[in-house]
Amino acid sequence: MQDPKIDLEQFVEYMDHRHFLQFNGAETNTEANADQRLLRQATALTLLRHTPPAEDLPKAYHVFATGLRPGDVVLTFNYDLIIESLLDLYNRRYQRYPLDYGDEKRNRNMPSHLSSEPNPPIVVMKLHGSVDWVDQHYFDAGIEWIAQQYDTRDAYEHALDYNPLGSHPTEPLVDSGEGPDNPLGSIRVLSDPMKYFESGPAAPFRHPPMILAPSYAKLAYGARFAPLWRILGDLPYDISGLAFIGYSIPKGDSHARQAIYNLVNGYEDAMFDPENYGLHEPIAPDSDEWLNVGENETISRIQVVNWAKSPDEKKALHKAYRFFPAYSTDFVYSGFDTPSASELVRGAPLCACRNCT
Repeated sequence: MQDPKIDLEQFVEYMDHRHFLQFNGAETNTEANADQRLLRQATALTLLRHTPPAEDLPKAYHVFATGLRPGDVVLTFNYDLIIESLLDLYNRRYQRYPLDYGDEKRNRNMPSHLSSEPNPPIVVMKLHGSVDWVDQHYFDAGIEWIAQQYDTRDAYEHALDYNPLGSHPTEPLVDSGEGPDNPLGSIRVLSDPMKYFESGPAAPFRHPPMILAPSYAKLAYGARFAPLWRILGDLPYDISGLAFIGYSIPKGDSHARQAIYNLVNGYEDAMFDPENYGLHEPIAPDSDEWLNVGENETISRIQVVNWAKSPDEKKALHKAYRFFPAYSTDFVYSGFDTPSASELVRGAPLCACRNCT
């Protein structure tokens, strides 16, 4: 259990600044110094070892995962693999980037939830990275360097000796290739992250998990994740629900707060803008007459789901979400349970989560 006297996010921020300013501990890998790599490895192993198998997760998680519909978007700040394991368990098709279609015939500039495809994949956007993401850039650079020292045909084999990432099966996070317009192009998703992190110190140390700390120093490292954050501006205008589950809105993460504000503001415009839907008054909290935006589609109120039992806990929750529109936001204080999960997947296909477990 974390010592309440220790602010872990503040400590991680200190480590980020220490590396960014090239104080003691700077390494050849520009992504992280030795201390940061060890912390990321420890974070990944802790989550992997202590996350229950999908079959053993609480019923609410299964209700939520099975209730997601094609084209739904799940935004999460979690590093764990809970949502992926559930979707795999139920053979639900999903992708990790809304513009990553894998089909040149489709419009890559259109997020999947706006696509006219009859059965678009569920989108799981991990805004702070994931324990199974690693950057292959340095491995590829190693092959290029070794190819200059050895016969080109033997470069890959020698590169494995130099850096064994290539011996672990991976798949690309996005399928549109590398380049300056795609900072995510060199990120790979490990098929067996537990095997990777328990294989020895070499690979995980050179290629630690791509996870981003919720700190004021995020701008120093957040450029790689910019495409994930940038697409948030296109999400609110064709969705029928917006929910935030277990998200604490940490004080040190002003970037996340700004992104959430833009998301909520765009959704509010879509809900209540008379030019869009002819609605001049917000929907009453107890009204059964939801706004019809299509033949079988409705727009619902914003849902904030969290555990808050005492008056002080409820007050703190409202204070954290004080920039949300009060007339269109409902608070659910009972936490993420089976009834709330059922309601969310019925009317709120977009979910932003952190520390739901």
